Amino acid sequence: MEDHSHQQKLHQPESHQPEPQQPESQQPDPRQLLSQQSLPPQSTEQPVAPQPLPPQPAGQPASPKKSNDPLHGLTLEKIVTHLVESYGWEQLAENIRINCFSSNPSIQSSLKFLRKTPWARTKVEDFYKYSLRRKKLK
Repeated sequence: MEDHSHQQKLHQPESHQPEPQQPESQQPDPRQLLSQQSLPPQSTEQPVAPQPLPPQPAGQPASPKKSNDPLHGLTLEKIVTHLVESYGWEQLAENIRINCFSSNPSIQSSLKFLRKTPWARTKVEDFYKYSLRRKKLK
C-alpha cells in the first residue's frame, strides 16, 4: 500500500463572483464625466509660418539629381526599335540569341515575349547599354 499523505493537494482556484453593479440611477452619466474632465488651455499664440527655402546657387538645377541609368526614361519599345534600326534583325539575333529575333521577328511579337520573360529582357537591356558604351547605335 502506498502512502498518499506526502503528495501535495491540488490547488483549486477560489470561486470569484462578479461585483454587483450599481443600479442605473447611481452610475455616473458619461456626458457628465466628459464635461468634468479638464481640457488643456487653448494656445493664444499664432502658428509659425514655415521658413522659405534658401535660393539655389547659380548653375544648379532646382530638380532632383539626374539618374545615371542610361535606360532611364526609355521604354522597351524604344530600346528594341533603336537596336533593330542600328543592327537589323539578323545581326541582332546573332548578338542576342533569342528566338523572337530570329524566327519571324517583329517589334510587337518581340515586345510581347520580352515583357513576359525577365531574363530575355535583361539580355536586351544589357546589350543596349553595351552598344551605347561602344557607340554602336545609330
